[in-house]
Amino acid sequence: MDLAPYVAALREHLLTAAAPDSAPAEALARRLVLALAPATRLVILDALSRAADELTTEIAPGTVEVRLRGGEPQFVVQLPDQDFERQREPHDPDRGPVPGGAGPTSPGPTGTTGMAGMAGIAGADSATETELSRISLRLPDRLKVRAEAASAERGMSLNAWLTAVVAQALQERPSPPGRGSDAMAPRPWTGRARPGQQRFTGWAR
Repeated sequence: MDLAPYVAALREHLLTAAAPDSAPAEALARRLVLALAPATRLVILDALSRAADELTTEIAPGTVEVRLRGGEPQFVVQLPDQDFERQREPHDPDRGPVPGGAGPTSPGPTGTTGMAGMAGIAGADSATETELSRISLRLPDRLKVRAEAASAERGMSLNAWLTAVVAQALQERPSPPGRGSDAMAPRPWTGRARPGQQRFTGWAR
């Protein structure tokens, strides 16, 4: 994006505004234009950067960045991958199961869940959800590289792999004590009084 036309337009507006007055005023305007040219470019760059941030929020997990090349700003747009867009679509039960949907998980060669298992977990969760939420996840560069390598090994996109990892972690998470189905079940009486309790024997009518 060439900023020169915008800076030139601002210069012409200033010179036009100062021309009807006098020669000294026009000379002063020219000096001001020369001083304002770099500041004008910085202000425009800042506005473009803020616009890119707002666009990134709207298309997340896609991104929009402003990069300088040869002193001129350029927009770099990365759209969400197709896997994420398919996950955003509501599931229609009449269309049958979601590809890569629920199925038995199979351990991989290193003892972790294999590609079919992870895809099954992610597919089962997406099949029961009608809406998806978007979040911005910031990872350290080294961790991001490892995550991309792991997703590539399983033939999955990074977004689909992260979704499967989260779903698997929640599925394997043990229930907190006292919140399972046995929490309300009565405990068998052992015939011994508990501490602080009294024991009575005899007949009752």
